[in-house]
Amino acid sequence: MTLKSYNSDPVYVDKVQEDFECCGIDGPSDWVETEWGRKSANKEKLPGSCCNTTLPVPSCLYDKAFKVGCQMPLFFFMATLYNVVIATTTRYLSFPVFQYFR
Repeated sequence: MTLKSYNSDPVYVDKVQEDFECCGIDGPSDWVETEWGRKSANKEKLPGSCCNTTLPVPSCLYDKAFKVGCQMPLFFFMATLYNVVIATTTRYLSFPVFQYFR
C-alpha cells in the first residue's frame, strides 16, 4: 500500500482503510506529506475511507477519522494468513506419511 499513488489509483488504499478501519500507514498524520494532503482543498481533511462512518464520504475531518494506522492491522492479517497456510499445508502433507506407517 502506498499513499504516494493515491491520486492516480485510490481503490486499494481506500479498500484497506475501510476494511481494516485504519488511516494512513502509522496514523492519519501520514496524509499530510502526500500529494493528496498538500492540495489546498485537503489541508484539514483526510480521504473519506479514513472516516469512521457508515456512509461513504469524499473526505473526512481529523476528529472523525480512524486513529490507528494500517501497518499493524495489515501485519497481523498477513501473519494470520501465513499461519493458516502453513498449518493447512503441513496437515495435508503429513497425512500420506502417517498412513504409510499404520
